[in-house]
Amino acid sequence: LFDVLNHYDIAEVIACIAPRPIYMSPVDEWRRPLSTDGVENSFRSAYDAYASVGSRPEELLIDTGDETEEILPWLNGVLDVGKS
Repeated sequence: LFDVLNHYDIAEVIACIAPRPIYMSPVDEWRRPLSTDGVENSFRSAYDAYASVGSRPEELLIDTGDETEEILPWLNGVLDVGKS
């Protein structure tokens, strides 16, 4: 979103749209993936918002590059693709 970071904290924006599924891969000012600790600290309000509305943990996936998460399996899971 153009210019959003000049007006809002992205974690607050994500918290406002809970419980909708979100996948993101945040980077720092040098465009390096945020560490797991950085994500946990920076996105605590978003995690708390998702927990407070009873979302499944996988509905908020913030990829730190530590794991080899792929978006297709995540999408299939949150969209319940192939399940009856």
